[in-house]
Amino acid sequence: MKKKEVKQNFNKLIQKYKLEKKLNIDELEKEIYNATIDDNQKILIKILSVFSKKNLEFHEQDELIKSFSDLWNYLPHKELGNISPHEKFKEEYGQSPDSFDNQEKKDVEDINFNVDGVDMTKEDYFTMLKTMEKKQKPFRKKMDKEILPAYLKFLEGNYKERTAEKHHSIASLFIDRAIFIGFLHMI
Repeated sequence: MKKKEVKQNFNKLIQKYKLEKKLNIDELEKEIYNATIDDNQKILIKILSVFSKKNLEFHEQDELIKSFSDLWNYLPHKELGNISPHEKFKEEYGQSPDSFDNQEKKDVEDINFNVDGVDMTKEDYFTMLKTMEKKQKPFRKKMDKEILPAYLKFLEGNYKERTAEKHHSIASLFIDRAIFIGFLHMI
C-alpha cells in the first residue's frame, strides 16, 4: 500500500460522509507527520468525534479505524526521521509487515487463540465471546436506558445543544466500541 493510496482511501471516507468542511486530508497528513507516537490515540479520537454524528454501524467504524491505521502506518513521521512506521519496520526487520499477510496461512480450524495470556482453541474462544456477550447485556441495557440518557440530560443542562450532542455521541460510540471489543475479564 502506498502513501497516495491510503490518502485516497481516507479521503473517500471523508467525501462519503460529507465531512470535507471538518476534515482535510492534507492537514491530517501534516498533523500525523508532526505527531509523536503517543499522539496516535489523540488523533484517532479527534477523527472519531468528527464521524460520531454520522451514526456509523460497527463495520463502518471498523473501516474508518482501519483507514486511519493505514494513514498512521504509511505516512511519514518527523519523529521517525521522515519515514513511516511501515518503512521503519522494514528497516528494522528486513521485510515488510505486509509480507506476513502473504505467507502461507494455517487452516482456520488449526488456529489457537491467546487472550490475556491464556491459550485456547477456536471453539473455546467463540464460547468465551458468546458468554461475554451474554454477561454484557445487563450493562448494555443500563447504559442505554439510564446512564447515557442521564449523561445527555446533564450535558443539555450545562452546554449548548451542539456541544451536548457531540459529547453524547462520543460517549455512545465509546461504549459501543468497548462492548464490541469486549471488556469483561473472562477466565
